[in-house]
Amino acid sequence: MSSSKRPFAISFAGLKIGKHEYAFEVGRSFFEEYEYSAIEDADLQVQVILDKKETMMIVEFDIKGEVTTTCDRCMDPLKLDLEADYKQIFKFGEEESEDETLTVLHPDEHEIDVKSFIYEFIIVSLPGKIVHPKGECNEEMMATMQKYNVNLNDDDDEDDDEDDDDEDSRSVWSILNDLN
Repeated sequence: MSSSKRPFAISFAGLKIGKHEYAFEVGRSFFEEYEYSAIEDADLQVQVILDKKETMMIVEFDIKGEVTTTCDRCMDPLKLDLEADYKQIFKFGEEESEDETLTVLHPDEHEIDVKSFIYEFIIVSLPGKIVHPKGECNEEMMATMQKYNVNLNDDDDEDDDEDDDDEDSRSVWSILNDLN
């Protein structure tokens, strides 16, 4: 894989022009190093293909497996299948790049640490709303939320931007503001 002591570092110094494949396993310990990670556990395989060219490297990330995170609705653990493909371009230079898919490497660099790229790609692959399928949330938590939340609807999958003049769907804050 790599002669570096960093497990996610790929040494490109001395690599021939062309494609080179690497494989990484990502589990719980990977995410424990990130203080506020949304991922509690994982069983992911990451295939990395580094295509070395004369003046740049194109690195493709293929991520597959399962992550455990927290349900946004009931706060219980939730397992999600994850499958994602991303591409990052690395070129040598000294100027900064504002393109998030382009990383500029100093000419003296000889390896790429792909750990932060893998983490970012996993996080952005999570759905915007992480919830159990309907009916699978913690029933005790849902009952507690129903008791204290005026606008909790069974159809949480509906678009929250809909205007609804129905008093039952108004937020607690809007009701309190009306009382003042």
